[in-house]
Amino acid sequence: TPLNHFPTQECTAREVTFTPTRGTEVYLRFRAEPGIAQGVNYFVYLDDVSALQEFTSGPIYTQPVVEVYPNPVTDFLNLSYSGVLSDIMVFDRQGQQVPRQDIIVNGNSLDMSGLAFGEYTLKLKIDDKVESIEITKK
Repeated sequence: TPLNHFPTQECTAREVTFTPTRGTEVYLRFRAEPGIAQGVNYFVYLDDVSALQEFTSGPIYTQPVVEVYPNPVTDFLNLSYSGVLSDIMVFDRQGQQVPRQDIIVNGNSLDMSGLAFGEYTLKLKIDDKVESIEITKK
């Protein structure tokens, strides 16, 4: 507390409670505007700022953002997703990205017949979020 400063009745106390959308980052900004009286100092006190993450007592069931089938795949891997698909990447077990010409995108399916047998990671960018799915090529 600054010297010789005592809160007056003109001081404003505000309580703000909000629930952000799950999975989003939250930034808090505190802003103070200059007062109207010349030569008067205005102070902002922040007290009891807290963040609480609540847990539910029961299971939360969410619908998957993306589904792929069949898995294991032999030739064509079908994609079912909600949202805007903006990128598709396939990585082998060594973490190397499979060249695009080795997978052909045809609507909602991937032609994976040109890939060698083995395990792969499929990464789909949907609505600016990356979904990773392990797939097996037979």
